[in-house]
Amino acid sequence: MNNDEDSATTEVAPRLPYDVAVEPHVPVTLADGCRISVKLWLPQGAPGERFPAVLEAIPYRKDDNSLVDDESRYGYLAGHGYVGVRMDLRGSGTSSGVLADEYSAQEHRDVYEVLDWISRQPWCTGAVAMTGISWSGFNSLQVAALHPPALRTVITVCSTDDRYDNDVHYLGGSLLAVYQDVWASNVHLNNSQPPDPALVGDAWRAMWLERLHHNAHHGALWTQHQRRDDYWRHGSVGEDPSAIDVPVLLVGGWQDPYTDAVFRLVEALGPGSRALVGPWAHTWPERPVPGPAIGYLQECVRWLDRWLKNESNGVDDDPRIRFFVQDSVPTDAFTRERAGRWYAAPSTPGVDGALVLHPSPDLALGLRPAAGTVTHSSPLLLGRGSRHYEPMGGLGDLPDTQTRDDADALSFTTPPLDEELVVYGQPVVRLRLASDRPQALVFARLTDVDDGGESFLVTRGNLNLTHRLGHDREVAPVPVGELLDLEIPLKHIAQRFPAGRRLRLSLSTSYWPWLWPSPERATVTLDLAHCELVLPRLDPAVGVPLERPWERPLIAAPPAVRVEAGVPSWTWEEDTRPTVVRRIATAPTTKHYPGGLTTEAEHEIRYLLDPDDPLSAAVETDRRASFAREGWHVQTVQHTQMTCDADSFTFRLQLTATHDGVEVYVEDLVHRIPRDHT
Repeated sequence: MNNDEDSATTEVAPRLPYDVAVEPHVPVTLADGCRISVKLWLPQGAPGERFPAVLEAIPYRKDDNSLVDDESRYGYLAGHGYVGVRMDLRGSGTSSGVLADEYSAQEHRDVYEVLDWISRQPWCTGAVAMTGISWSGFNSLQVAALHPPALRTVITVCSTDDRYDNDVHYLGGSLLAVYQDVWASNVHLNNSQPPDPALVGDAWRAMWLERLHHNAHHGALWTQHQRRDDYWRHGSVGEDPSAIDVPVLLVGGWQDPYTDAVFRLVEALGPGSRALVGPWAHTWPERPVPGPAIGYLQECVRWLDRWLKNESNGVDDDPRIRFFVQDSVPTDAFTRERAGRWYAAPSTPGVDGALVLHPSPDLALGLRPAAGTVTHSSPLLLGRGSRHYEPMGGLGDLPDTQTRDDADALSFTTPPLDEELVVYGQPVVRLRLASDRPQALVFARLTDVDDGGESFLVTRGNLNLTHRLGHDREVAPVPVGELLDLEIPLKHIAQRFPAGRRLRLSLSTSYWPWLWPSPERATVTLDLAHCELVLPRLDPAVGVPLERPWERPLIAAPPAVRVEAGVPSWTWEEDTRPTVVRRIATAPTTKHYPGGLTTEAEHEIRYLLDPDDPLSAAVETDRRASFAREGWHVQTVQHTQMTCDADSFTFRLQLTATHDGVEVYVEDLVHRIPRDHT
């Protein structure tokens, strides 16, 4: 799970109010006969004492993969008087059935039924919360929109309200090469893994074979929907946020790709909802990368005490938004901590009082509009400083220095700032430009430039120009040579730039390997008199330093899992020209769990591109996962490839599953999907 190795260095709470009993495998039979496995952390109170409950529902295997994550968090919540409930989604871990897709209607029905089951147990008061990060953060919001009677509140971390444009599939209408097939292969491999026979007995093999024979090819499925259609509207709570009628604590991080959803939702939801945004990536706030960490689980207990126990504890008086203003300091892919200060504000910032900067033909960025035009076409390999799209606390996940990419882009730079500038909100780039091709993209980056000329990423955004009128039915080719007025929202950010720093706006027509290249290399011409960068500023009368300090991070004692971890490596390989390979590899990682289970996993991801040919773009993955007990060994080995031509994308997926060294299932699938302006 997300950097759970950092739990080893997080302080364990010395004493909790309740002792806790754990039931690792409690089957819940749903209306259609599917048996869902849940794990319970039960506070040990007085005879007959009942407790509120907190549910998380994910497909990440509660009995091994998420064991450390779950024990350290739900053990803590249970120790404070909440029954922790971890649900393996249908078709995952030790639950029966098949997981057909992310966030399906079936998934929502299953969770709804489990919520009802929890509320009727003799240990439950009938009041239940949902929580989670990423997948479980998504479905917490989605299920809340269905109004389960027992659900009283949601705590969601690193999640989204927009499955099309604010997830891991598309960005500004461009296909996310960095994640589309990579995430699909990961989901497919997870779905091919067996239940644990120590928990489900001899039924494990039939359950496993059912998964193998009905496992979907998600990359092909997601690429059939290259516009925001009904497939993506399903589960996108931003379509009707008013459907969520319980208080929500929205948690995000500046290094996470889902930050914008926090600000959209905190404005759209009811007055009981609150937002909390730190410097973090796609990680839990009690052990984040980058830090600083906060006493997040204590905050969860405060929130739950208010909404599940009706305690008057000051939560209603908490600021609407609490956020971390980052200082401008050198950062790279290995940054572990960000300097800065916490602030509070009653609302999200508007454009009133924004600083507007204008690019000029001499590549300056200043306060006054400048007439003139500039023409640009980026190298296809621009994007070397990008690193992980969704950094999860792994070594080398974060954005690297941007200086080389800036040099290859069309970059406009301010003179040194005369006075301090604090940017807070969503910057916007407005452009008037023409393209010489019917398909093109513009990727925009705002960077922070130090005295030595090194550049560090602040925020970014993208627009596929065929999506200039919207991401659904209005998608249309770019009229070649015609000037178009465009707007590119950048991701929300809060950062303090001291006097003397410089800001840089860099525009590019490619960003590999994040974005799949347009079929032809495009050249764009900007009419600079109608281009600007709008930077919302922190109003000191509205955003004020946070008065109440955070408690120190605490967790419950994690289980004793012995880990032999492989170290990830990120390399660019130029000696393979004409194809240049971006390789991300992780050596085998072995985990020895209490009870005798041993797992091993390794993977390699390759992004391939000939810098002279956008149609050479390809993504390949190789993954292996094994599970072993004495006298039992299961392994799945997978290879995937995504390629393209001018008219289509082609996916290939190969998987071999073995039991005690004997092949039990082999698949080799090819899917060809027409390109739709991507």
